[in-house]
Formats: sequence, structure tokens, C-alpha cells
Amino acid sequence: MIRVNNQLIYDINWQAWEEMKRWGPMSRHARRLVRKVYRQLRFSSVLDVGCGPGLFLEELRNRYPLARLAGVDISATAISLARRRLPNAKLWEMDIVSEVPNGCYDLVTMIDVAEHIDDDVTALRNLRRVCRRHLVICTLEGRMRAFESEVGHVRNYRPGELEWKLRESGFALEGFIRWGWPAYSPMYRNLSRSIAAHQKKITPARWLLAHAAYWLLLCNWPGRGDLIIA
Repeated sequence: MIRVNNQLIYDINWQAWEEMKRWGPMSRHARRLVRKVYRQLRFSSVLDVGCGPGLFLEELRNRYPLARLAGVDISATAISLARRRLPNAKLWEMDIVSEVPNGCYDLVTMIDVAEHIDDDVTALRNLRRVCRRHLVICTLEGRMRAFESEVGHVRNYRPGELEWKLRESGFALEGFIRWGWPAYSPMYRNLSRSIAAHQKKITPARWLLAHAAYWLLLCNWPGRGDLIIA
């Protein structure tokens, strides 16, 4: 397992990465795919783990204005940005491995987060204590690329690993989605460093390229790929 300091990485970079998280093609696809899942669920309260600057919670607020929203993130910078965006949400600077937020929630989400957590089993067990109905996780399987540790990844899951860890943590698996072959993985992931996919500033030219990449990434074989949703 790779050791990285996610708190330091994100405290330094979230201010600049906020635009990338909103417009980056893979961030948009992750939110789109999770949206297809949560639309099928019943919930009146949501806890977003690793909420970052609150973009996903903002989407939920706009779609479900009566829902009770909460978020946790290890980064103080992220929580500060989220509080500006969501003044009525409950937001905590918190490491979910060592702390558990107050209350229980119908829906708990982790989008692009599990691959950043060293002790993911303890985190999942802690989430089981606050998850009343549904947990939705979006993360990665397959080979790690060299650049991924630079953005805080400590693992990509092996086939079957996430399902096993969820069951060990007390969850019952209701559904599983694989997405992204071959347009996202291997093609886009292999090119991510050379095309500066994690570049901090979204210029007008990169904004247009990001939109084009978003549509190109729809060209995938159904049911295959490294992006997984449980």
C-alpha cells in the first residue's frame, strides 16, 4: 500500500482544484453515474463522506431541497469552501477512520474517496454505524498509474475486494456497476499525465476540451471498466 498525506495534499490544492472537480470529465461522469443510483432510492437525509468543496451536496440540495444534508472531509480547506456553498448543511472536518459524525442518515455517499483511505475497513465499519438505509461508493479497480499517488490514492481495488470489505463491515450488497472500458480505462487513464488531466486551472480552451472528453468517455462497453459503484 502506498503511503500519502491526503490531508496535506488537499489542504494545499482544493482551492485550485475546485474548478477541475466541477468540470473535469471523470468527476462529472462519477456524479452522473451515482445520480442514476440515488434516483432509485428513498431518502430524506444524506451524509457525503469526503465531500470536498460541496459540489455533490449542492447538486442534491438543488434536486431535493427538503433533504437534510451533511458532509465530512479530512481537509479544512474543503470544509471552508463547502460551508460557503452550503450554509445550511452540517459539515465537519473529520477523519472517518478515527471519528464518526453525529446522527444517522438514510443515504451515505463516498465518491472518489475510498481509494484515498489507508484503513478503509475501519472507515466502512464506522459508516455502518451512521448509515440507516443505503451506502453508495464510487471508486476504482485495476492497475494504479504512477500519477495517482500524487493526488492521494493509496490503492485501486482488486476484483472482488470492495464487495468483500463491505460485507465484512456489515453491509449487504444490493447492486454493483462497472463502467469505463475502453474509453476511460485504459485509454484516458493512461493519457492522464500527458494531457494534464489534473491540471489545476480550467482555462476556456481546457473547458472546451473537458466537454469534448466528457462525451468521448461515453464510448464504453456496457458492464466493463475500472470505475466501480457499489
